[in-house]
Amino acid sequence: EIPRVTGVQTCALPICAFYGIFVGFVAGGTFEPCTIAGAFDVELDKCQSVLTTLQKKEPNLVHTFTLTTRLEGFLWMSMGITSGLALLYAPLRPGALLAMALGCLLAAGTHMQHEGMLGEAPWHAMTHPFNSTLIGFDLLAAAMAIYCLHSSKVFKSKSA
Repeated sequence: EIPRVTGVQTCALPICAFYGIFVGFVAGGTFEPCTIAGAFDVELDKCQSVLTTLQKKEPNLVHTFTLTTRLEGFLWMSMGITSGLALLYAPLRPGALLAMALGCLLAAGTHMQHEGMLGEAPWHAMTHPFNSTLIGFDLLAAAMAIYCLHSSKVFKSKSA
């Protein structure tokens, strides 16, 4: 029998669903790679202009950046949709919560690294207030998912 997260343990699923779908559809650049640039004070037309200019010299580089941005958005969206479906299909709940917890922890870690909180910031990173916002949201969603998993005793040890 598949262990199920039930009752109060479903607390994180609607938030994880909203968060993943919001990032995928609105904030993540899923359908327009320059959307995410707005969060870092770069206007949409400026981003598109710079990428269009760069595309004439380095098309593979622009393709890499835009493809990566879009894939990230679709991955967030898939986590959000999975969390939403887990509200309807109880057997999906542990996996959906685990995926959201890991995804959010890794995302928070990336933003923390860019802020220099985990050692020296990478050469390409910049400090920006929005990184702190993302760290907070990612850690909150991860903590809720971990709490729900823990309280459901999905990972309880079995004695022999």
